[in-house]
Amino acid sequence: MSFRSLDFNRADFDVLNAKLSAIDWEEIRHSFEEFPAKFTSKVLEICLENVPRKQPPSGKPRIYNSLRRKKSRLNIRLLAAKGANDAARVKKLEDEVGLLSFKIKEAIVRHLDESERRAVGKIKENPKYFYSYAKSFSKVKHSISTLLDGEKKLVTDSKDLADILQTQFCSVFSDPNCPDKSMPEFALPPISTQDAELVLSPELMEEAISEIKLDSAPGPDGIPAILLKRCASSLSAPIHLLWSESMSLGHVPSYYKTGYVTPLFKKAADVMLLIIGR
Repeated sequence: MSFRSLDFNRADFDVLNAKLSAIDWEEIRHSFEEFPAKFTSKVLEICLENVPRKQPPSGKPRIYNSLRRKKSRLNIRLLAAKGANDAARVKKLEDEVGLLSFKIKEAIVRHLDESERRAVGKIKENPKYFYSYAKSFSKVKHSISTLLDGEKKLVTDSKDLADILQTQFCSVFSDPNCPDKSMPEFALPPISTQDAELVLSPELMEEAISEIKLDSAPGPDGIPAILLKRCASSLSAPIHLLWSESMSLGHVPSYYKTGYVTPLFKKAADVMLLIIGR
């Protein structure tokens, strides 16, 4: 179980702040190298106890699924009634099927209205959620329709468009293993030294957390940005303990030196060279 399985949009952050503030982080901090993992594990443990789980998307409201199953059963009975030439029962079942169809339509409309209200309500605090919702209704697929070739003529054929793009990519990217290429030399920027020692405090940690965007992707520890921002007052203390000791020792814990490397499969070898050349 991880942070990704939790729905922080439905979390009670007052409760989370109270639970996190009640923890004695000094007692947990036995080792500098082990503290980051223990900190993350403890935060995850509290979130698992107090944050609702994400519901797997079904694509349709739950009420719609139950009504749809009921309609399917009525249709089976309706076919049997038609086979038995029972006119009265056929009329009754047809009315029930029609009523269920109306209820299904109402359920879908209510579900869409609720989703729209939720998306509109998050425009300010989480615009990415709103734009994802709006984009889900887009039926237009944006593609490259025309380009100008070397002779300034419009090109619409898909193969010619691909050739133009390939030529452009080859002109700006290069093979890093080519012996004719050398690493560029950059002038070192001037470094200004400060006599005053940098002193970290929980207030500075809280101020730094406030600058994180709400829709920022989490790091390898998995702690989401929304949890950091909404619980900054209670999480600033353990984060301050961690990084103040890191500054005094001049060492970063191995736990935070982990990174994600995701290989991307490409069909053509020359395309791989262009990607690597970036």
